[in-house]
Amino acid sequence: MNSCGYERNSAVVVVVDDDDAVRDSLRILLETDDISVLTYASGEEFLASHPHARCDCVMLDIHLPGVSGISVLRQLTAAGFDDPVILMTGRPSEAVRVEAERAGALALLLKPLDGDKIFDILDRGIAARRAEQKPEPDRFH
Repeated sequence: MNSCGYERNSAVVVVVDDDDAVRDSLRILLETDDISVLTYASGEEFLASHPHARCDCVMLDIHLPGVSGISVLRQLTAAGFDDPVILMTGRPSEAVRVEAERAGALALLLKPLDGDKIFDILDRGIAARRAEQKPEPDRFH
């Protein structure tokens, strides 16, 4: 076990983003650190696979075509999914920040994404999940 409180090589992270470049870069970043990654191009695609997709954390774009990331998060919560969800956006606003916080996101990351920030939040969320504790949300600012 490393300093993050869990074995990264046993972690599975889901990435949902309609941008191929974002999905691919996140997959490469996470796999470089031995984290398994499942990728989906839409909220609908992920929801259709969801109880079959075992994961430790979901990284979810807010501005998806069709079902928005916030709507996906709300549907997951209503279905009893309590694993950490990190929302991502390239179009930040106060309204988006408030909506993400109210929906129960662990964090709201701004694009372009920062690798160190991603690992900091993932480590905290996954370690807490595996310890069966609710992770403390990131400060939304």
